[in-house]
Amino acid sequence: MFGSRLSKKPGSSAFFLEKIDIAGWNKGNYTIEVIAVDLSSHDADTSYLPISIVSPQEVILAAQEESNKSDPYNSLTLKQQLQLSTYMLNSEELKTLNNLGDKGKANFLKAIWAEHDPTKGTKKNEFREEILSRYFYANKNFSTNITKNNGWNTDRGRIYMEYGKWERRFEGGFVSGENPIIIWNYYSLKGTEIIFIFVDRYSNDDYLLVHSTADGEIFSKDWDEYIMTGAYRGLVR
Repeated sequence: MFGSRLSKKPGSSAFFLEKIDIAGWNKGNYTIEVIAVDLSSHDADTSYLPISIVSPQEVILAAQEESNKSDPYNSLTLKQQLQLSTYMLNSEELKTLNNLGDKGKANFLKAIWAEHDPTKGTKKNEFREEILSRYFYANKNFSTNITKNNGWNTDRGRIYMEYGKWERRFEGGFVSGENPIIIWNYYSLKGTEIIFIFVDRYSNDDYLLVHSTADGEIFSKDWDEYIMTGAYRGLVR
């Protein structure tokens, strides 16, 4: 339908460019058929090129869908998205969130993440990516169930999601007859060393927070003295 033209090949190979005006074509799928004929031998070769014509709106939607696929956050259920945001919201924000319907909760979370985005105006939200990474790690390593989906809600999971990965970690025995302990040390938070001590009291691999030097966390004079005096043994990095 676009006609033909005669071109003499300048050498052993040649490249030809032909523009096709598709203005006014209806949306849909088409196939461009290209036939090359050697006029001397009358040998012919045919190639087919499938193309699709779509509206600008469809292009935008397709781009958004592709973007959603590449963002792990969009693979989470609303329940998981709520879990992810639990430790970054204050009491008033949590109260507001809990009083909303599902659509309202989704919009509320969208606004909260946008507020914490360190590079506003870009597609990437580095803060949310970091919290999401901590969430996945907590579920994988601190869960107490077979489905590995409650690690975020354990003491270790909460601390990990709030403070990130420790800078030094010890685990082992405390004194004879006592259950195992884990100690996380942070040296870069608020310019001073912060300690978190967890104990597996019930031998079920659910380590409970028993002492911390962080503001607002549980503090035990006994455990503080144990750490200060070095009254623990068998700890390995």
